[in-house]
Amino acid sequence: MAYEIIRATEATMAEVEAWLDLEESAYQTAYAAWEVGGYLEEQPPRGFRCNWDSLKRRWREGIVRIDILTVGGHAVGFLAGTDFLEIRPDFRNAGYGRVLAEFMLAIAYDDGWSVLESGSLRRLRSRSGSAWDL
Repeated sequence: MAYEIIRATEATMAEVEAWLDLEESAYQTAYAAWEVGGYLEEQPPRGFRCNWDSLKRRWREGIVRIDILTVGGHAVGFLAGTDFLEIRPDFRNAGYGRVLAEFMLAIAYDDGWSVLESGSLRRLRSRSGSAWDL
């Protein structure tokens, strides 16, 4: 699970938006089938695309920090401040959400917002000698 967490750029934001668009399209298809099926099954889950445009605008205005999780040079997740965390659907259940959550804790801890430090955060810091490049 080799990964890197980097600050968002226009290119990485566009890559995230592309997979959010695909996820939203799949949701719309599943939702339509759910309606036609008489709402008998569990409602399909919706991704983050419905909130993306306002988040992207806030990022461009410098109001919110967005960090991008990359695997093999591809954006597979993002963290917006300490509020939103999303992982690309085909990379879920592989531990990447935990990686971004621990990164969020590191930011909160280093910024003085958290007095608790998770055990895994301590292990990551001791292994690398320091925290991420925050």
